[in-house]
Amino acid sequence: MSSVKNVFTSAVVSSFLWKFMERASTQIINLVVQISLARMIAPEDFGSLAVLIVFYNLSNIFIQKGLSSSLIRKKETDELDYNTAFLASLFVATCLVIILFFIAPYIAEIYKSEELVSALRILSISLLFGSLYCIQNAILVRTMQFKIIFIRGLKASIFSGVIGISMALCGYGLWALVAQILTNQIVLCISVRKSIEWKPKFQFSINRLNDILSFGGKILISELIVYTIESVRTLLIGKKYSVEDLAFYDRGQMYPATIMRSIYDTIGSVLLPVYSRHQDEEELLISAMYQTIFIAMFLITPIFVGMAAVAEPLISILLTDKWLPCVPYFIIFCFYQIPYPIQGITRQLLYAKGQSALVLKMEVVKGIVTITTLIISYSYGVLEIAVAALVTTYCVTIINLIYTRRVIPIQIKTILHGMTRTILYNVIMFLIVYSINYLALSNTIKIMIQISLGISSYFVLAKIFRDQNYLICISLLNKIFIRNSSNHKS
Repeated sequence: MSSVKNVFTSAVVSSFLWKFMERASTQIINLVVQISLARMIAPEDFGSLAVLIVFYNLSNIFIQKGLSSSLIRKKETDELDYNTAFLASLFVATCLVIILFFIAPYIAEIYKSEELVSALRILSISLLFGSLYCIQNAILVRTMQFKIIFIRGLKASIFSGVIGISMALCGYGLWALVAQILTNQIVLCISVRKSIEWKPKFQFSINRLNDILSFGGKILISELIVYTIESVRTLLIGKKYSVEDLAFYDRGQMYPATIMRSIYDTIGSVLLPVYSRHQDEEELLISAMYQTIFIAMFLITPIFVGMAAVAEPLISILLTDKWLPCVPYFIIFCFYQIPYPIQGITRQLLYAKGQSALVLKMEVVKGIVTITTLIISYSYGVLEIAVAALVTTYCVTIINLIYTRRVIPIQIKTILHGMTRTILYNVIMFLIVYSINYLALSNTIKIMIQISLGISSYFVLAKIFRDQNYLICISLLNKIFIRNSSNHKS
């Protein structure tokens, strides 16, 4: 346990909190915009939005992944590394904008939505702004300056959120989301120039690019495989079934996914530099990985179990009753997200060990499993596709652990045993919270009672059993509070 504490200091936890607040603020603003759209737009009109997001996110992976991760992991970097990566990122973004401009009409024709043409073309411009700040952002992550990232991200989220929500309320529909994303990237691009001393120069080395791509290129391909497989369900549903079916499926999976995206991105940003510093200390890495998984599952699992338990009143309040058919999908995808932190933690550990090729191989195997289950469930119905996805994600998590065991000698039984109490707390909490759904109360009162009972029952159980994860979290939070109090006094 002492070795774990050497890695997970209060400074690391503080960095995690700053990064999470930065990601969460962006995602919350995005959720508010999309909830505003959902309340004003009919479900059948949401097919265009789902398709637009798929193609935008897929393109954005080329900009934000690979090169940045490689720079974060490298033990030593210099100006030539940064400038080479910057110019390569800008070149890729320019190519993507051109490609999206020309293929937009074909995408719109496939999904029978003329509005997609101009929306996708304009939204693609944000990729250029993303390429202009992604290397600066990698430098901030590398040096763990997450407070700066948070402040910069919060400003961009608030400014772009005001524009997006205002446009949604004025009835601009899909264009509200386009404006919000584009404005967010522009503000981030402008503000990052004041956050860091390094400024891009026209320096380029093909040898340095090859060195960066030898690691980062595999990360990029891995991320593309993951997102493509996740997105193919959405695209196939939109093609085979009605746009209304797609809308209910998309809304049901999007809200849990948005919350997990903040958590997953935070795990990656904080753990990669931490693990990389100790990449040659195998025993320390194993202990750190165990403890990270146990604490992450202790803190994250109740969020999604609780959301599943309050799904019906939550959807009714946020999106109105016209969206109640998405409740089964919402519940399924809440449980779908639960093992994702384990996948993220093992991935960052493998990256820290320089095993990006193994991660790529792992993603190919996972892709084959996912596509197979999708093909089996595709003809049965949209709900069956969602259930197949749920089963697949737990199988994929086991695959992650098996591949990780090839690099460091972890024990899967140890991980499962360490999560036993967390699972028990969540089962009890779910039963308590879900039972309130049967009371004849307004949805607002019902959900207030459910949230209060859920939080109190979960942490009371942890305190009664003197759960080790609970005690570690309390100890670390106390250290952060004491350190911040001392800083304010000084």
